[in-house]
Amino acid sequence: MKKVIVSSLLILVHLTLWGQIPTVYLPDSFAIDGVLFKENQENNTIQMPAVDLNRYIVEDRRQDAGNNPYRFGAPISTSINFIESATRAVIGENAVWKLKIASKNAVSLNVVFDKMELPVEGSLFIYNEKGNVVEGPITQLLILNTKEFSSTVFYDSILFLEYIQPLSIRISPKITITQVVHGYRRYQESDGDYGIGCVI
Repeated sequence: MKKVIVSSLLILVHLTLWGQIPTVYLPDSFAIDGVLFKENQENNTIQMPAVDLNRYIVEDRRQDAGNNPYRFGAPISTSINFIESATRAVIGENAVWKLKIASKNAVSLNVVFDKMELPVEGSLFIYNEKGNVVEGPITQLLILNTKEFSSTVFYDSILFLEYIQPLSIRISPKITITQVVHGYRRYQESDGDYGIGCVI
């Protein structure tokens, strides 16, 4: 059985603070004839533009010397309509949308949503490439009336977002990703300790 870990580190961007969302159950795609749906090469992938790491290193050395907030990531502005961008499949009695987000050489990734309107029966999961760190289910009850949400920081250069709802539900969710944060150094590392590549 695959061992799944809920990430204990929650670092939120956009000056928004949220509580950790426990993983109560896993996405439907985690067992289809023993193969993860995330491994299907037909999954739609959104590749983030390159980050000018040298610029951030220079700025951080100056800022870290003073009494400034610690910066670990480069925010990349986006306008991703999740439902339109994702690959859709049917698993049993559920419709499943899956989207892969990648940012080359990222030490970590996290995503910020400015719109998340889910039917009561809908569930969103976010997980790393190995599928062993999962955030979710994110539901209507958890986001309440805010419509906004920031994910956990995942130490990976690839994330998968998976949304599930019963086929009987005719209401479409509204999920918009407005920012992907490309982490270029680990949280609260010593000055100049920059990672390049995927760290899990």
